This record gives sequence, structure tokens and C-alpha cells, in this order.
Amino acid sequence: MAALVVTEGFDLDALRRHVAACLPGYARPVFLRICAELETTTTFKHKKADLAQAAAIPPPPPDAIYFDDPQRQAYVPVDPALYERIQGGHVRL
Repeated sequence: MAALVVTEGFDLDALRRHVAACLPGYARPVFLRICAELETTTTFKHKKADLAQAAAIPPPPPDAIYFDDPQRQAYVPVDPALYERIQGGHVRL
């Protein structure tokens, strides 16, 4: 999972094309979390443990989560139905 803070007008499809062109399949993020902001410590390090723990929370999380769907060739929003399919092993990761 990759966590991003984006600006208005962010193009999710352009990001996917760029990642596919620059990274091998095993290095591409399967999940994206779009955050309003990333919390930091007093020494300006990102609180990665909080992000990792939040990844286990089923939708709807406080942030938008997208899944790189290999069939659609696009990042799609994770909704409760997709989450259940992923948890049940019906979706290939």
C-alpha cells in the first residue's frame, strides 16, 4: 500500500500509467490510500505504524482506498463488496 497526499485535479489513471511504465509488477502498489494529510512525529518522520494499522480496517476508512484491478487495468475504489471479495480470496492480488 502506498499513502499519498494529492492536490485537486489529481489524475489516478495517469499515476497508474506512470507506475506501470517505471516499476516492475512486483514493485507496484496494489492499494493506494489517498489521505488529507500524513501525520508526522516531532522530528518530521511519517507515522508509518499508524498507516499500517489503519490498512487493516475494513471500509469505509477515514481515507479513500483504491485497488489496482488487473482486469480493469485501473485503480478502483474499495467498497464493502470488493473488500469482502478480497478477504475471501476471490480476487487475485
